Amino acid sequence: GKAKLHKQKRLSTRAMPWCGRCNAIDAMRVLLLVAVSAVCSALRYSAVLPSPNPRAPVNNDARGRIRRRIGRIDKSELGGRVFFKPGDDAPPRKEWHRVLRGPLSVRIVAADLPSYATRAGVLPSVPDATNLADAILEHTEWSAALDAWSAFGNAVTAPLPAHVRCKRHTTAVWAPAGISPPLRRALALRLPEALTPEPRRERAAVEIQVTLHEEGVLVELLALKQRMDRDLPCPGFRRLESYVVAQAARIKPGDVVLDPFCGKATFLAEAQLCWPGASVIGVDSDPAQLDAAANNLGSNATLLHGSATALPLEDGSVDAVVSCPPFDRQYTAQDGLDALYAKSFSEMRRVLRPTGRASLLLDEKSLEIAQRHWPGLCVLGTMPLGPWVRTVLCAWPDGDAWETWDRKAW
Repeated sequence: GKAKLHKQKRLSTRAMPWCGRCNAIDAMRVLLLVAVSAVCSALRYSAVLPSPNPRAPVNNDARGRIRRRIGRIDKSELGGRVFFKPGDDAPPRKEWHRVLRGPLSVRIVAADLPSYATRAGVLPSVPDATNLADAILEHTEWSAALDAWSAFGNAVTAPLPAHVRCKRHTTAVWAPAGISPPLRRALALRLPEALTPEPRRERAAVEIQVTLHEEGVLVELLALKQRMDRDLPCPGFRRLESYVVAQAARIKPGDVVLDPFCGKATFLAEAQLCWPGASVIGVDSDPAQLDAAANNLGSNATLLHGSATALPLEDGSVDAVVSCPPFDRQYTAQDGLDALYAKSFSEMRRVLRPTGRASLLLDEKSLEIAQRHWPGLCVLGTMPLGPWVRTVLCAWPDGDAWETWDRKAW
C-alpha cells in the first residue's frame, strides 16, 4: 500500500504542469522574503559582553541587568554578543549608558539576513563583493536604524560620516575567504544618501559593523560604547575594573561611598554615574592626584587631603568603601604592605557603619597580606588584566547577603 501511494504521488508530481511547479517555487520564495523582511523590520539590539568567557561572572551580571532593566534577551548569541528587544517599560535610550554598565558596547541591529535567504534571492547564491553589498544595502533598515541611533542622543546631520567595518567568521563557508576588504569598499561606495563614507574610524560619526557568520549576515550600528577610561578628563583605571569594584559594594541611592586611596577617583566616578543619589568621598595624600580627581568628579564630591592610615572621618560615617590599595608596584608603601594594610584596613573598619560593605581590587601578591589583616574579606572573582591577575575582594556584614549575591550575579 505504501509503495502504491508513493508511486501515485510521484506520477502526480510528474503530471503537474510546469507553470504550476513554478507557482509553487514562487510561493516559497515569497514566504522566505516575507520572513526575511520580518526579521529586518523587528528592530533589535546587541550588547557586546565584557569577557570572552561566556560564563564569566561579569557576563552573567551584564545579562541580568539587560533582563531587569531593558527587556527580553534572545536565546541565540554570536561572537560574544547577546541580542535583546526593549520592553514597553524600558528607560529612554539616553539613560542606557547609566543602566547598562556591564556590556562594552550596545549596537542597533539594522539587518539580520539568515543564510536560507539565498534560496529566496535575498542573498546571492554565488556571492562576491559587488552583489553581496547590493543585497545587504537593499535589505537593511537604514531609516529605522538611524532613528534609533539618534534616540541615544547622537546628533544627526546630513550626510553623516560613516565608517564601515567587515568581518568574516571562519564558519561562514557560504562566503569566499578574503571577501571582507572588497566588501567593505563596495559597501562604502554604495551607502545611502544619509551617509557618507569616512575611511578613518576616529573621524566617523557612526560606525557600521557587517559580520558574515555561519547563519547569514548581520549589520549593526554602534550606538553606545562604554569606555569610561577615555571619557574622563584624567583617565585612570579601565571602565570594566571600575564597574566591577563599584557594583560589588552594592551601592544604593543615598549611600556615602569612600575611596581612601582615591587617586584619580575612577571608582568614585563610576559610583556617581551608576548611582547618582550616592555621596562620594575621596582621600589621597598626593595633591596632584586630588586635582585629577576633582576634574573627573566635578563639584558633587568631597575630596580630602590626608592618609588612609588616619582617615579624617568620624566612626560609622560611611556605607561603602571602594578602593585599590597600593600593590607596591607603581606606588610603593613606605613601611611595606604589611604595615600599610594593617593600619588602613583598621581605619576602613572604623569608619564603616555596622551594615557597611567594602570592595577592594588587589593583585596576587597583596591578596594574602590583605586577607591576613582583614579576615572577613571574601574573594569575589578574578580578572586577568595585564601581566598579573587582579582579584576583587569583598566584605559584607552578613553571610546571607554574600550567598545571595554570589548565586545571582557571580
